[in-house]
Amino acid sequence: MEATQNPKYLNTTETPLYEKSQLLFGLNKAKDHIRENGFLAVVEGYMDVIAMHQYGLPIGVATCGTALTIDHLKLMRRYTDQVVLLFDNDKA
Repeated sequence: MEATQNPKYLNTTETPLYEKSQLLFGLNKAKDHIRENGFLAVVEGYMDVIAMHQYGLPIGVATCGTALTIDHLKLMRRYTDQVVLLFDNDKA
């Protein structure tokens, strides 16, 4: 990024109360559907998860604005061993 450019999104840092490297946004709403369907979809952000749910695909989760971590994978493994990555086709 150029020094004069602003980021598309500005993510918050982790705190002792909010460890986003261990959380998956939308998992609370998707977990039963993930078990029923046998897979989950990891998308880029919160709005992608919300859109999936609105369009009848309640199997989407997001990594809360952080990179995919081992803790995320361990959490996913509790629900399925089939993971689909659905990321935008942009440079970010």
